[in-house]
Order: sequence, then C-alpha cells, then structure tokens
Amino acid sequence: MALSRSENMARILGKDTKPENLLRKELWGRGCKGYRKNYRIQRLRPDIVFVGKKIAIFVDGCFWHGCPDHYNRPRPCRPDGEKYWSDKLRENVIRDIKQTLYLHENGWTVLRFWEHQIEDSLNFVADAVVSVLEGANENYLNRQRVIHVTQVKPGLEEWILVDLLGQKEDVKEYRKRSEKVTNQVVE
Repeated sequence: MALSRSENMARILGKDTKPENLLRKELWGRGCKGYRKNYRIQRLRPDIVFVGKKIAIFVDGCFWHGCPDHYNRPRPCRPDGEKYWSDKLRENVIRDIKQTLYLHENGWTVLRFWEHQIEDSLNFVADAVVSVLEGANENYLNRQRVIHVTQVKPGLEEWILVDLLGQKEDVKEYRKRSEKVTNQVVE
C-alpha cells in the first residue's frame, strides 16, 4: 500500500542523512576525529562541528535548500501546493542565510556543501574540510541559493537566486522545466 504524502514526509531525515554519514566516515578515516554531530551553537545545529577550531559544516540537501544545479520545483498536488512549496523553500533559504551570517559574525568558519558534492566528489569535499582544519582560509560556502521558482509558461520557469551573505545582487534566470533533475538556463 502506498504511503500518504504526510507519512512519506515524516520519514525524511533531518539528521544522520546518507551524505552526512558519508562525509563523517571519510573525515574519521582521515584522522579528523574531534568533531561533534549536530552540536548546538545557540539555537543552531550544524551537521558537523569542530568546536575548538570554530568550524561549522552544513550538508545541504539539493531539494530542501535550493541547489542552483539540482532544485526541481515540485508539481503541486492540491490547489495551495504551489504556495506551500514556494513558502517552504523561502523559509529554508532565509534560515540558511541567518545561520550563516550569525556564525560568521561570531567568529565561526562556515562550510556548506551540497549533498550532490558529497555523493559525486567526496574526496574533494573531505580535502576541503581537512585544508580548512589545517588553517587554510578557503571559502567552501556554496553561496547561491534558489529562493523562488515560478512557471512563466508551460515548460519555462523563472528562477530567483540569492547570495547567502547578501553581498551580491539577486540573480533572475529563466530555465526550461525538465522532468530530470537538471535544468537548462535560457539566455
């Protein structure tokens, strides 16, 4: 028997996801053992935290956090579905912005990786974390986020992307709707 949407959504994990576990296992294998899982910093809970070095790592899901490469606007299954998903995405991205700014303002180094980066390039991501742990001042923030997607006409969507640190202008793109997870930018 098929699960209801509510039952299906309830099964989606908020922590200990497959990408998080892959990254933690890789870091552990490289000898990076001083981290904490979901450690509370004020009201925030980064996925991996090196408390002594003040490094907070977030593993962001492409769908839930608006990955510019893999976000795919869900098709609404009820009349208010379009607004629900649009509001949900906006809330998640605004929370990402607030978390990142708060941590930066309080002296933390923030690393944000997309789930697809960990699944496709685990060694690159682990190398990046290790280099920051060793003192490199590199930026692995993945600053751009999709904050709003609307259908302009059948097969064409307007995407609005924002910068996590608010230092760059919002970007508006028009993309062809795809049944796959890839989206093409239309000039």
